[in-house]
Amino acid sequence: MLRGFGVLVLTALALCGLRLAWQQMVTLAFEQELLAMEVANRERMPEVLARGAALVAAPGIAPNSAIRAELRARWWLAWADRAATAAERRRLQVQARDELRLAVKLRPDAGFAWSALAAVKAQSGSPDQEFSEAFDRALLKAPHELRVQRQLLGIVMRYPDRVGSLKQAAARELLRKLDRRDPYLLIRQASRYHALPWVCAEQELSGILRSYCTQSGYPSP
Repeated sequence: MLRGFGVLVLTALALCGLRLAWQQMVTLAFEQELLAMEVANRERMPEVLARGAALVAAPGIAPNSAIRAELRARWWLAWADRAATAAERRRLQVQARDELRLAVKLRPDAGFAWSALAAVKAQSGSPDQEFSEAFDRALLKAPHELRVQRQLLGIVMRYPDRVGSLKQAAARELLRKLDRRDPYLLIRQASRYHALPWVCAEQELSGILRSYCTQSGYPSP
């Protein structure tokens, strides 16, 4: 009898392992489609949209977890960037905001989810207390995570009039960190958001960035 019970336990464990492996596979597939959307790979866009639309509601994607909520939020934001109307963009941003609120509730140490929530609030023109808390918690939870650094820097670069002096000061520190880590990445981000004047006003720049600023007509101090 004990032997039969042991077989049942092993079978149950094997089934759980298979289920987890399948969930991980589906989650990874969905994240790959998200990445393709986020980098705007236009040659694959029709295929990506079709596959992503089928995967976004798949129950196997990290069910009932912060990861699922974060991935779904990224999906809505990727669509929001391509929205045809302001009303549609706002609707998708609200959906993303709600998913991110769930993500940080389920996993309060999720630095990227906090930074994404701050970005959504800034994009929707709502730099309120929730925005401020999300920005600060992202800095606290993941100060060295590259995607968090880029997300928070992007907020200040895109919406300098929507953030206060404390967030500007924090972004300056992030700017110096990213400059030390990858100045070429910082140059691309600043160019994308037309933020070179803001970046080049920084006194502590690498030689690479200082030279680029000078060539672009924004000599650093």
